[in-house]
This record gives sequence, structure tokens and C-alpha cells, in this order.
Amino acid sequence: MLLFHRFGPMVGLGNPKANSLHWCKLFHLRAHVNALHHSEQQGNSDTSASSLIWLDTLYCPAENGAGKDMAIEKIRLVYQRAKHVLVLYASLMAYDSGNLDITEQIMRIFTSSWFRRLWTLQEGAFAESLYFQFADRTSSSA
Repeated sequence: MLLFHRFGPMVGLGNPKANSLHWCKLFHLRAHVNALHHSEQQGNSDTSASSLIWLDTLYCPAENGAGKDMAIEKIRLVYQRAKHVLVLYASLMAYDSGNLDITEQIMRIFTSSWFRRLWTLQEGAFAESLYFQFADRTSSSA
């Protein structure tokens, strides 16, 4: 399972009013998933498996209430069961990682507001692997 997490409208994937996204945004996400899945499958003879996407915009209730509270309470389980977490954050996606050495990539991640959010500890710590999307490619935290 691939887990995708967005942060509000900063990357255009948030919808505070409903559990829906435009089709073009879903196709854009699928392209990121396919690229990550393809890079992971290189050297693996079984490339037929497809990756699933979990996105809080679609699966956590948008309206306040018991459903949203329960989803937030149980989100840790989603992170723990995720094979990958891909961070899509506008401030990181503005840079080509090819133009940055590894130290600068790390500093951009650590100084982004994504890193200062409380729940990112769960996202980063519980998933099997953590990736950050830059303008040109996905970068692994490993």
C-alpha cells in the first residue's frame, strides 16, 4: 500500500468541504505513485503488482464530528500499515533535487513547515519508508 498525505491546499490536494478531488489531481497522484513504484520494482522480476493510494482528503471526513475524530484517532494505524509515505509539499516541490546536494536536500526538509507539524512524527516514524517529492524526482529519507 502506498500512502499519500497532503497538507491543505498547498499542493492543491486538499478539500476542506468534501471527500473529493478533481480527476486531474488523481491522475497527477497516480503519476507520482507509478514513478515511485517503478523505481522500487527495478531489479524485481514481479512488476505486475499495482500500488494503492490512501489520501486523507478522500478517507477522513471533512466535516467536524465523531467520524472525523475517530479517523484522526486511528490515523496512526494507517501510517503503521503503510509501506511508503510520500510527502507532497509545495516548498520542497519547488526545487530540482538534481541541483541540490544531499545536505541541502536534508536542510530543505528539516526547515520546511512540514517538519514542524506535530503529526509528521507519526508519518515519518511509523511507515516502512519515507519519500519526499521534489520537482524532478522523489527522494528517499534512507
